[in-house]
Amino acid sequence: MEKERQGKSWIVEVDGKSWEVGFSGEKVTVNGEGNKLKDLWARKNGNWTIYGVPIEAKRAELYINMEIGRINLVIDGIDCETGKPLDIPETPGWAIHIIDIGLILLIVKGGILGCLIALPGRIAAARAFDDETSSFTEKMIIGLMILACCWAAYLAIAFLIAGVAAGL
Repeated sequence: MEKERQGKSWIVEVDGKSWEVGFSGEKVTVNGEGNKLKDLWARKNGNWTIYGVPIEAKRAELYINMEIGRINLVIDGIDCETGKPLDIPETPGWAIHIIDIGLILLIVKGGILGCLIALPGRIAAARAFDDETSSFTEKMIIGLMILACCWAAYLAIAFLIAGVAAGL
């Protein structure tokens, strides 16, 4: 299987035949033939949505994680970008939801300031939970540290604003 990736399109060779697979918005093209994502079979795996891509008898899948902006084309378990088996970290859904609840409370409590702090915190937490080299325990610790840092930043800025408003 020979691979070449250009932007969000891949040129793959399967059993001696060349295939061009592209992804754009809500559409996957295979050799110029468009397929809407909603028409392809799909399944969820944590933050990933996995779509079946029609390439002859091979099991081709498009792994999409819009939360962190990562897209991988996988044929028979091999990532077409790296040539290695794709390793999707298995993280229970409840783990990231604990971080989400803390950040939602920050948004509710802090209004615009809380939102400005929580959104980058959520992105950082999503990237931490997608790290393939860390154990689940390490991911949880990092996620909780990100949550604590977001709250600390909010409190520091809130006390600074209150101090300035009080004339200190």
